[in-house]
Amino acid sequence: MHFMKHLLCILTICFLFLPARAQVTGLVENFDDNLLDGWEAPGDATRTFELQAVDSTLQIQYHRVASSWEWDNFNWTPPQKVDATAQPYITLRVRSDVVSELTLKPIYDNGSNDWLQAMLPADGQWHTYRFELLAPAPRVLNRIYFYLDGGTTVPKSGTVYFDDLRLADSVRAADLLDISQLERAINAAQALYQNSTEGDQEGQFPTGSKSQLQAAIHQAQAVFNQEEVSQQELDQATWDLYDACARFEASVNGPAVPLVDPKATLQTRYLYLNLDFLKDRALLFGMHDATGYGVGWSGDDDRSDIKDVCGDFPAFYSEEMYKVTRHREEERVRYRMTSAYQRGGVLSMCWHQYDPQGRGFYADDVNGENVVATLLPEGQYHQQYKEKLKSVALFFKSLRGPKGESIPVIFRLYHEHNGGWFWWGKGRCSTEQFNALWRFTVEYLRDSLQVHNLLYAISPSLNQADWGRNYKDIFPGEDYVDVYGVDHYFGDVITNPDRENFKQGLTRIVQTALRDQKLPALTEVGQEGLDTPDFFTNVLLWAMVSDSLNNYYSYAAVWRNQDINHHFAPYPGHPSVPDFLKFFNDPYTLFESDLPDMYAPLTADSLPPEFVAFPESPFVATDTLFFISIKTDEKAFLRYDFQDLPFDSMAHEFSEGQGRLEHRTTLHGQQGERFSIYVRASDLIGNTSPQSLHIEILVDTLQRPVYWFDLKYDLSDWPKGKAPFAFEGQSEGQTKLVPVRTVYLRRNFTIEDKTQINKLAAIINYDNGFALYLNGREIHRENLGEGTLSYSTWAATNSDGVKQVLIEDSDLAALKNGSNVLAIEIHQAVEDSFDLKFDLKLITASYQTLIDYQADWFYYAEGGEPPVQKLGTVSVEERKILPYRFRVVNQYPNPFNQQTTLSYYLPGTGKVELVLYNVMGQRVKNVLQGLQSAGLHRLHLNLSGFPSGVYFYRLQYGKENVFGKLILIK
Repeated sequence: MHFMKHLLCILTICFLFLPARAQVTGLVENFDDNLLDGWEAPGDATRTFELQAVDSTLQIQYHRVASSWEWDNFNWTPPQKVDATAQPYITLRVRSDVVSELTLKPIYDNGSNDWLQAMLPADGQWHTYRFELLAPAPRVLNRIYFYLDGGTTVPKSGTVYFDDLRLADSVRAADLLDISQLERAINAAQALYQNSTEGDQEGQFPTGSKSQLQAAIHQAQAVFNQEEVSQQELDQATWDLYDACARFEASVNGPAVPLVDPKATLQTRYLYLNLDFLKDRALLFGMHDATGYGVGWSGDDDRSDIKDVCGDFPAFYSEEMYKVTRHREEERVRYRMTSAYQRGGVLSMCWHQYDPQGRGFYADDVNGENVVATLLPEGQYHQQYKEKLKSVALFFKSLRGPKGESIPVIFRLYHEHNGGWFWWGKGRCSTEQFNALWRFTVEYLRDSLQVHNLLYAISPSLNQADWGRNYKDIFPGEDYVDVYGVDHYFGDVITNPDRENFKQGLTRIVQTALRDQKLPALTEVGQEGLDTPDFFTNVLLWAMVSDSLNNYYSYAAVWRNQDINHHFAPYPGHPSVPDFLKFFNDPYTLFESDLPDMYAPLTADSLPPEFVAFPESPFVATDTLFFISIKTDEKAFLRYDFQDLPFDSMAHEFSEGQGRLEHRTTLHGQQGERFSIYVRASDLIGNTSPQSLHIEILVDTLQRPVYWFDLKYDLSDWPKGKAPFAFEGQSEGQTKLVPVRTVYLRRNFTIEDKTQINKLAAIINYDNGFALYLNGREIHRENLGEGTLSYSTWAATNSDGVKQVLIEDSDLAALKNGSNVLAIEIHQAVEDSFDLKFDLKLITASYQTLIDYQADWFYYAEGGEPPVQKLGTVSVEERKILPYRFRVVNQYPNPFNQQTTLSYYLPGTGKVELVLYNVMGQRVKNVLQGLQSAGLHRLHLNLSGFPSGVYFYRLQYGKENVFGKLILIK
C-alpha cells in the first residue's frame, strides 16, 4: 500500500513537468524542412491520398478509386494551438492538375468547426486562397481536416501541391485584401457601358446616362489603382459602382409590365413576359441545386443528374441564398447561376435564412422564439437584418451576364410560411408580423438598396393552405408578389385521392393567380426517393395536362439530389428513368435547350402546329368503333373531314384534347369499309396547317391481334403436358422442358353459372416470377416489374414458393358462362441457374375445384414469345362522305386584346344563344340570342370593358352546346 502511494506521487510529479501544448496567435507551415510533422492520412485514407514532402511543398497524390470512402481525408495537427479569435483567417497556396473541390474543416477547442471550400482549377498554376473563419468565438484551432471532392465516389486522379499555409496573425496583410470583387465590378460595368445605346427606343437609355455610368467606372478604377488602399475602401468602391449600374439599368426604355418593381431591368421584364406567354403553352421543368453535385458525385458545377439521364439541363434552376449570406460556396453558386443564364436557363433563389444568432432556420433550432419580431423596425436585430440584406443585394447586383447586364432572378422569400417548421412560419409569429417583414424586405431591397433584377415569389405549402382554399390567409399583398407559387411533397405511396387533391389544389391556386393577373408556379414538388416510378408522367404531368386551368402553371421544380436516400430527380440507373424520359420527350415539357430567348422581346409566332405523332397510313381499325390519336408539338385545335378542305371549312372537331398537345377522336365504320380522313390543326393564335394530314383507314375486325392468353387464340400447334412442370436435368416434375427464359402455359375450365361465383383462388407453385391472366385480362404479377412483359423480361429476384392469388371484384368480371381460359407465363431470374417449377390449383370460395394439381396444360417453350395471330381478312368497300354538323369553326385572335371573332357553322336554321362566363363560372354577359339561318356565321366580340383574364363561352344551337375558352390580355 505504501509502495503504491509512493508510485502515485512520482507519476503526479512527472505529469506536472510534462510540457503542455503551447498556444500561439499565428503560425506558418511552409514545408521548408521537407518534413511532414503533424500531417497524416489516417487508416484506409491512404488508398485516396499519398502525402510526401517534395521541394519544400506538400505533394498530395490524389487517387479516388472504387474502394475510396466518400469522406476520406488527411489532416494536420499544428505543433501549437492557434488562437484565431482576433484574426479569423487562413491562407493557403495551392497548385493542381485536376479540377477538385478543396474543403478545410478547422476544429476548435470548444468543439465547434468551420467548413471552408474552394474550387481548384486544373491549370498547374499556384493560387492563393483566403478563408474566413465563421465559427463563434473563441476560435482556438487545434486541427485541420482536408478533403478533396468530399462526399463523392466518382473516380478521379491527379496531383495537388500545398505551400505557405498561414494561420491567424501570420496571414500577410496583402493577402487579406480582396480586390477581386472590385475588379469584377469594373469589368461588368465596362461591358454594360460598351453594350448600351442612348435613345428613345425600347432597350435604349436616356441621353447623358452613359456619361454618368462612365464617371462611376473612372471613380472605381481610381480606387483600384491606389498603391495603398484599405479593404473598406475597396468594398465601398465596389458597392458604389454596382449601385451606379443598377440606377443606369433602371432608367432603360422598356415595356410597361405590372411588376412589384416598376424599375425592373429590361431583361427582368422580358423574362416575366416570356414566362407569362409560355404559361398556357408549356411547362418549364426545374430543379433545386441542379448542378454542382448529385447522387454519388460532387464538385462539378457543369454536371447535372438531369443531364446525365436525358442529355439536357433543366430549364429552371433553384439555388440557395444562405450559401451566400453565410459565405458557403458563394463563388460556386455565382458560377452555376451565371453559366445557367448564359445557356438560356431561368434562375431562382430560395432562402433558408439563419436567425440572427446563427442557430438555424427551423423553429426548433431557435426554441420556438419569435425571431420575426426581432427583425422588424424597433426589433433587437433590425440593424443586423439590414446588413444581411445588404449582402443579399450585393450578390444580386453583382450577378452579371456577358454584356454587363443584371441577371434576373426569381427571389422566393420565406417559403412554406403557412407551416410551422420554419421560424418565420405559422404560429411562430403573427400574420401581421410576417406580412410586415415581407413588405419591409421587398421595399428595402428595391427602394433603398436599388436591386432591380428580381421577381418576388411567394410559396405556401399546398396542404397547409387547405389545398388552395386558404391560399391568401397569410399574404403580404398583391403589390408585393409577382409569382403565386406553391410547394407540395407526396408521401411514400401516392394514391388516386392524393393525385386528385393535388390537381384540385393546383386549380384553386391558378384561379387565384389568374384573377390577380399573377404568374402561377409549382415552386417545389416531388416525392423523396421517387418510390413511384411513373411520378413524372402519371402524377406531375397528369395534374398539369388533365385540367384546362392547370396548364397555366409556368414552371415546376423538384428538390435536390443529395444521395441515394434523399433525392427527388432521377439519376442514371434509377427505376424512374424510363418514365422521366417520357416526361422529357413530351412536347408540353421544356428543358433548357427547348427554351426561346427568355431575356429578349417576345417574337411573333407565325409557325403552325406540327403533327409529331399520328397513325401510319393505311390505318387498320380492328373494331367498327375505334379512335385515332394525334400529338402536336404545341397546344392546338384539331379538325378533320372526309375531303381535303381548309381548316375553317372542315366539318368535324376532335372530341378530346382541344387546345392541348394530345388529341383523340372516335370514328365509326363498317366491316370491310375503306375511307380517308384529312386532319388540320390551328394553334392558340390562329396559325393553321398549310396541308392536311392524310390518313387512309381500313375497317377490318378480322385483323385484330390475338395474343396467346386470348380466348380465341388457336392452340392447335401447342403441345400438352401434365403438371408439375420442370426443366430437363431437374429431379422433380412430370413434364420436362428444354431450359428457356420464359415458359407460357394455358388451360381451359368451365363455369355453369358465373353468378354463383363471388371469388376464386389460384394456388400456384412457382419459381422466380409469373404473370396470371383470366380470359385475356392480366390479374396478377409476382416478382415482375411494371411495364410491358416480353420473353426477355427477367424476374426481379431469385425466389420460389407457393402463392395464393385471389380473383375477385373487377377481375372476376372477366369470367363468363361456359369455357374460360387461365393462362400463366413463368419467368426466370437473371442471377438464378435455370430451373422451373410450376403447378396450379383453382378453386371457388365454396372449395369447388375448377383446375386441380397435376392437370394437363398446353405449353409453349420455344425460346421466344408465342406468335401473335389474326382472325382473317375481308373484302373492302369505299365510304361516302358524311354531311356537315354544328360546330365552332374558329376563334381568332385568341389570346386577344379587347376584340376577337368567333366563327361557327349551323347545319340548318335554328335558335342560337351565346353566353360568356368568368373563371369562377359566373355569367358575365349574354352575347347573342336569336334565330339564325344555316351556314357559316362570324360574330365579333368586344370585351374592352372587361378585365384581363380567362373567359369561357357556351354556344347553343337547338339542344346542342359547344364550349370554348377565350383569353383577354390588355
